[in-house]
Amino acid sequence: MFRENNGSAVTPTADVADNNSGLQKSKVSVYPNPFRDDVLIKLSLAKNTPKVVIRVTDISGKVVALKELSNVPQGISQQSPGLNSRNLAPGIYIIQVLGLEGETLPPVRILKTR
Repeated sequence: MFRENNGSAVTPTADVADNNSGLQKSKVSVYPNPFRDDVLIKLSLAKNTPKVVIRVTDISGKVVALKELSNVPQGISQQSPGLNSRNLAPGIYIIQVLGLEGETLPPVRILKTR
């Protein structure tokens, strides 16, 4: 885990490798982690994607936030799932980025503090 200058941790980036060539493809990173109010999700997409779904679940698998994005361009974009309006209890939450054609990004665990 890495630390920003303000002391908050940054989640390491999750990469997806192309099984045929070994080249890096899409990436996702989430910060700050741990968080108090909300997080920022940085997506680096290898190609234009018609629909991306960002799903946030609690540790039991209950969906606490869902955000659908349309026509997401190749390259870097940043999204906020809007967790600050959800009255979430402190604990572990899991962020999944779904809908990447031919790719699966690993889930990212984040920690909510008071």
